[in-house]
Amino acid sequence: MVVVYTIPRRRHSHLPVAVISLSRRMLTRLEDTGLFEDVAHKYIIHGVNNTQADATPRMDKPPGSSIVVGYLGRMESTKGIEVLLDAAKRLPTRQVGVLLGGSGDEAYVADLQRTYADSNVTFLGFVRPAEFFARIDVLVVPSVWEEPLGRVIYEGYAHGVPAIVSNVGGMQEIVADGHTGFVFNSGDSEQLAAILQRQIDAGWAGGRFFRACTERGRDFSADRVFGDYIKVWEGALRSQPRTTGRVYPASDAPRVRST
Repeated sequence: MVVVYTIPRRRHSHLPVAVISLSRRMLTRLEDTGLFEDVAHKYIIHGVNNTQADATPRMDKPPGSSIVVGYLGRMESTKGIEVLLDAAKRLPTRQVGVLLGGSGDEAYVADLQRTYADSNVTFLGFVRPAEFFARIDVLVVPSVWEEPLGRVIYEGYAHGVPAIVSNVGGMQEIVADGHTGFVFNSGDSEQLAAILQRQIDAGWAGGRFFRACTERGRDFSADRVFGDYIKVWEGALRSQPRTTGRVYPASDAPRVRST
C-alpha cells in the first residue's frame, strides 16, 4: 500500500520549480528517497515564531552557582526525557534544578515520576511557555528521534533562553554551539551532564546567552520568514525548471538562481 502512494509522488517530484524545506536534514532525507532530484531551486527556510515575547534580560552567575534546566513538550519516550533526567542525576542536586513542562501518556509520566523522584526534579504538567521560559536558564531538547526542527528552540530564543539539543534531525542547524546553546550526541546523558557541569563550573553566562539568543530569535519572526517565502515564490514564477538541483540557505532567497 505504501508503494502505491509513494511511487506516483516520486515520479512527479520533478515538477516543482522550487522546493522549500524546514531544515537541511529533512530535505536530505527526502532526496535520499529519490524525491526532487531534478528540481533546480531548493531553499532552507526555518520555521516561524508567531508569538510575542517580552524577554527580561538575564544575569550572569558566579562559578558554582546552581542553574535551572527545562524541558517543554510532549511527554513521550521519543523525546529523550530520560536522557535529561539521567544527566541531572550525575550532577549535585544543589547545582541543578529540572523543570518538565508538558503532558502525555499518564502511565508513562507516572513511571517517570517514580523513577526520578528527586528533590530537584519538578513535573509541571501544562504550563504557559512564557511562564516556563522565565523560570529556566537553559532549555534541553534531548530527542532520540529525528525532529524536523523543534519549534520550542526558537521560541526559547525569543525569551533569551539558549538550547542544548541532541544531534538528530534538523535541530543542530539552528543552534550555534557555545553561542546560542550546545549540541550533544543523542542518548548520551554523560555528555549532556558534562556540558552542564562545565557551564556551572565556569559560571553561567546568562547575559551573553540572552543577547545572542534574542538576536538569533529575530530570524524566526513572521515578517522575516514570510518575506523569504514570498521572495522564493516570486522568483519561482519568473524561473524555468532546470536539472541538477542545488540547496540555497534562506539568506539567498531573494536571489533565485539556476545551477
